[in-house]
Amino acid sequence: MKTRLFCFLTITVTVATFAQSPDSIQAEAMRKLDRWIGQWEGEAWSSTTPGRRDTTLMNETIRKELDGTIIIIEGVGHRKMPNMQEGPIVHHAFAVISFDMKTKSYRWHAWRVPGGVHTETIPTITDRHFQWGMETPRGKMKYNGALNDKGQWQEVGEFSSDGQTWYAFFGMLLDKIH
Repeated sequence: MKTRLFCFLTITVTVATFAQSPDSIQAEAMRKLDRWIGQWEGEAWSSTTPGRRDTTLMNETIRKELDGTIIIIEGVGHRKMPNMQEGPIVHHAFAVISFDMKTKSYRWHAWRVPGGVHTETIPTITDRHFQWGMETPRGKMKYNGALNDKGQWQEVGEFSSDGQTWYAFFGMLLDKIH
């Protein structure tokens, strides 16, 4: 009897020690994004036609919500005026990143105006890099963001009408201010 009880307790303690709860797995996955949390500022450029680049003053806010189970990203870009002041809003985006316990993958939901664009995708995320993309009626878009050696957020958006040839239409370089 003592042997059975000892075996039962040993197995119970071992399983309890090594088994992670769903909450801890999700929390661990979301902690990969901790270095992105904060307020970011800098400049971005965009090009809707070859040879033309518009400069935008960008502000990105990244924060954890719902006890750290989701990450909220809100980006607002103002046209950079000749006097270096902020002009009208030309870009406003909002994204929610979560970790899906069923698929063991991240989920990326994003909205943007102008255009009323919404996308839901599975991004690739590490502690220093992310990539996500979407399909549009005219082709595919992908975004690659990374923290460079200076700790700056560097991101490039690319477009392809055929899935083979890509051209950059967006880029930004932001510094973390908080």
